[in-house]
Amino acid sequence: MEQSDISIKRAVQLRQLEILKEAHRICVENSIDYYLINGSALGAVRHNGFIPWDDDVDIALFRRDYDKLIALCQSELKENYFLQTNQSDPEYYLAYAKIRINGTIFKESFYDQINMHHGIFIDIFPLDTISDSNFISTLQYYFVRLLNYLVLLKYKRIRTIKSFIIRFLFSPVVFFMSQKKLLNMINKVIFFPGNRKTKKAFNYFGGYSNKKDSFSPTIFGNAKLMIFEDDYYPIPEKWNEYLTQLYGDYMKLPSENERVGHEIIQVEF
Repeated sequence: MEQSDISIKRAVQLRQLEILKEAHRICVENSIDYYLINGSALGAVRHNGFIPWDDDVDIALFRRDYDKLIALCQSELKENYFLQTNQSDPEYYLAYAKIRINGTIFKESFYDQINMHHGIFIDIFPLDTISDSNFISTLQYYFVRLLNYLVLLKYKRIRTIKSFIIRFLFSPVVFFMSQKKLLNMINKVIFFPGNRKTKKAFNYFGGYSNKKDSFSPTIFGNAKLMIFEDDYYPIPEKWNEYLTQLYGDYMKLPSENERVGHEIIQVEF
């Protein structure tokens, strides 16, 4: 990585840290529990901050707290931030929220054609229930991924063979079902009545499989405060079990060619 790229990545991280502080403020002032997850939790444990080559922040909340935070953000976010949902930003196709900084650009190649807010952001994920059956939970996981991708294809030009095949196979869905109906279908999968007595919490939108990212709620438990850059932030209580399930030997650094972040095509601060 060129020195200029490292400097830009670090500048992005520091702006993302600003957003994290704002989300943290709202959560603390309103007694909302949240956790750094994924690479952000790993960064806290292994690097006491950002993974050097990482360029995002992921936080998660159990669904009830997630809904509460989203509602509060609409009135309590400072004016230089934007809560991005598929209600506040019509062409934003994802079923989870982001907080972005107004007046900035952090444009990823995957979304560059979509007419939405492209500011520097952090991800806010809901933790939902998923079936205890490996077979059913696998169906739920892949069905949600497919529906999310079909919403994306309503706005995105085809660039890959994968996109072409999926659009061809599901063209009636892509062209004739509205974004709202597709997102409602995602909610029906997530809130399937059979999930209500489950023993597993799962982030449907986090990029990891149902087998890797399904946890007992006790893994998250009472958050453990861990240093992240210049302050303490919450990570799952049983963070060793959490990180081991996600990453295996998580203290071992990946090879140089695996140290990558998002494919960014434009950054403006």
